[in-house]
Amino acid sequence: MLAEPGVPNPPAKDLPGDLGTTLDTWLGYGKTICNYAAAAGILAIVVMLFVGVRGRSTLAKDALTHLPWVILGEVLLVSGATLF
Repeated sequence: MLAEPGVPNPPAKDLPGDLGTTLDTWLGYGKTICNYAAAAGILAIVVMLFVGVRGRSTLAKDALTHLPWVILGEVLLVSGATLF
């Protein structure tokens, strides 16, 4: 997005001291934990589908209703990770 003429647009500043490094470390931990949680969620849904196929039809249906939410969470995580 281009700034209008005369509108100030200051550049981003670095955080003072080791705060930037510490913040980057914690953000990295958070992204890693979220990625593992998303992978575990998809694996749990796959297990629910396999168990549901063996005679518990509501379990398979419930698993498929949760799948879009897990995928949406992963998409939001990946799109948020590109900001850093």
